[in-house]
Amino acid sequence: MRARQPYMKMKPLALALAIAFTANSLAARAEDYGQPANKGEKASTETSGDAKTTEMSPIRVRRAKISGYVVKEAATATKTDTPLMETPVNVQVVPEQILKEQQATTLDQALTNVSGVVSNSWSYGEESITMRGFQTSTVFVDGFRIVEYGGFGLRNLSNAQSIEVMKGPAAILYGAIEPGGIVNIVTRQSQSSAYYSLQQSAGSWNHYITDFDATGAINDSGSLLYRLDANYDTTDSWRQGDRNQKTFIAPSLKWIVSPQTQVSFKIENTHNPYTNDNAQVLPYFNGQFVPISKSRNLLYPYPMAVTTDRTDIRLGWSHEFNDDWSIRHQVIENYVKGSGNTGNITGFAYAGNVLQATQSPYSFPKTSDDTVASSLDLTGHFDTAVLRHTLLLGADYYRVNNQGSILLATGFATTTVNVFNPGPVTPVTMDPNASLGYGSIATSKGAYLQDQIKLPKRIDITVGLRYQQVSNSSWSSSGTSLGGNNTQIAGKPMSDHAVTPRLGLLWKAEPWLSVYGHYAGGFATNTGTDWLGQPLKSSDAKEKEIGVKSEVLGGKLNASLAYFDLTKTNVPTCDTNPQHNPAGCQAQGAPQTTIGEIRSEGVELDVKGEVRPNWNLIVTYAYTDARVSKSADTPGSSSTFLVGNRMASTPHNMGSLWSTYDFKQGDWAGWTIGGGVTARGSSVDATNRISTAGYALVNAMASYHTTWGKSKVTAQLNVKNLLDKEYINIANWASGSAGNLVNVLYSEPRSAMASLKLEY
Repeated sequence: MRARQPYMKMKPLALALAIAFTANSLAARAEDYGQPANKGEKASTETSGDAKTTEMSPIRVRRAKISGYVVKEAATATKTDTPLMETPVNVQVVPEQILKEQQATTLDQALTNVSGVVSNSWSYGEESITMRGFQTSTVFVDGFRIVEYGGFGLRNLSNAQSIEVMKGPAAILYGAIEPGGIVNIVTRQSQSSAYYSLQQSAGSWNHYITDFDATGAINDSGSLLYRLDANYDTTDSWRQGDRNQKTFIAPSLKWIVSPQTQVSFKIENTHNPYTNDNAQVLPYFNGQFVPISKSRNLLYPYPMAVTTDRTDIRLGWSHEFNDDWSIRHQVIENYVKGSGNTGNITGFAYAGNVLQATQSPYSFPKTSDDTVASSLDLTGHFDTAVLRHTLLLGADYYRVNNQGSILLATGFATTTVNVFNPGPVTPVTMDPNASLGYGSIATSKGAYLQDQIKLPKRIDITVGLRYQQVSNSSWSSSGTSLGGNNTQIAGKPMSDHAVTPRLGLLWKAEPWLSVYGHYAGGFATNTGTDWLGQPLKSSDAKEKEIGVKSEVLGGKLNASLAYFDLTKTNVPTCDTNPQHNPAGCQAQGAPQTTIGEIRSEGVELDVKGEVRPNWNLIVTYAYTDARVSKSADTPGSSSTFLVGNRMASTPHNMGSLWSTYDFKQGDWAGWTIGGGVTARGSSVDATNRISTAGYALVNAMASYHTTWGKSKVTAQLNVKNLLDKEYINIANWASGSAGNLVNVLYSEPRSAMASLKLEY
């Protein structure tokens, strides 16, 4: 077994960054050119374009307070109105202004603005996020965990007000989830002031986007507010046969019953026919990739064509009993279904001098996920002696019903194609007697308690505890032509529970400087079975994090530096007991046991804000060393969990820079120009046999703002991958290379997007 590389090389880097960070903060403080924000301010403001309105109700609505690039508050880490300078955990927010400047339409584009986050989109079909070395496909929307099992298309961001990223275990408030962190899309809310916008965009590969947004009061008293977001997005691709067509509409209503009570109702509906490109693969022979055209789709002319429909309905209400106590309740149903056809490339081999790709049998799946969830939070403020408390009592419930069926192609046979001269593909038809079915129901119930305590000397303590119960039952069946005689097999039900803690300590040494430490536990369920066929017990996690946060230049620039040490235990690994596993660990379906461990350590730096009047800047950097630290797996051709192995698609070094300048006067008045670089170091697949080189991408933008009557008009041009850099990423959800095949993500060639927006 390979020994884990020592982490001592990391220490000087962390120390140097800490010294540089502190020195920079002190220098910036010396030239502050504004006054800090009013610490006691409680008014909640929302931004859409340049329109800002103050909520009519004094209810604490738990939404990010945003001014340009700088965010003062975010609720994801605490579920309370806590300034980020007083939050003892690393939280980063991508505000709407950045999304607009970059014309970011998918999460992988938006999350380049956050340190240490690797987000990849597989064509138009799936997205996967890796934070601190741990992969997840779960996304939160307005604080709700949306559990989908993949293949339902990329999530729409057209109604996003901001994207909040909390690093580290979030089990205390959100239950069973991977410990690297969570991504929470915060959507726009109804406003009292009227606002309308219409934007038309056109770009490379016939990419057209029409976006409409309207909000305001319905009645004269302003007690009924509405919002309507609508988006139509259609595009071809630089990949042969790929396409996407998405229609999104999101109406919402808010009823301000009284200054203390409000009710909200929102629907989101997405209709998305697209092609999910399962053929982004490369042949790997003799220790190197065999170059093939990245525009060629080896499944063409029959690539995976899917139609998905997603409907999200949520109802919420909140009430303030008095200035100190309030309650908030939300109910949500997220239903998504998909149907179409699917194929895959499963391997490469040489037949003489001809390189051939093996196509898997085509199938025709139908699948659905139905999530029903509810959360209830009671928040109170009170004093005990010299201590000031913000108490949160909460509970949540999730039920996810996943169902699916698959019709297989007639003959259920594989085919091979010449990689460099594919030729025609034989059409396929469905066999109604060759079918598979499956389903599962997962439930989660949790209750949590959190107390944020303010002590004298500007010291804050955050303590919390959660009790969590999870269960899962599943079944599968097969049709007669597969030898199953329509039998249905029920899987062994899984049931588990856990108690997860959090403890945070923060010292606000100066109004512009906070120092914090944080400890949190994590909890995540596992798939697979042991030698008796019993479900595996869940994984635990624990993380220690220390950091500093700085807010300078009159609150116009903020920065954070964090060091973390995160360990996930009870990770599935091979059961080496010969009585349990006589066939050995290399046998397919070998029984597992939960004795594995992954350790991730690193440093994350984020700087964001206005460094000079009209000059905005984002700088991110992360060093992440995530490795297997304990395992029973033994070396073999397909081993993916050996001691010392790095986690897949987790570069040691990655960072980004984005900067814009807004000309307010002179000959360039009305213009905004900007650009940036996104850099990612070398990464490996799960077997650690295959690595890809690092790369840097250059992006640029320019926009012009003017007025037309009472309307604001904005013309904008964005160019992505300006230097047309070619690179590949190893897919971070891949279990590793399969023989001579490696799942990859190709670089998107240089592309442009022009838009014209009218706001009133």
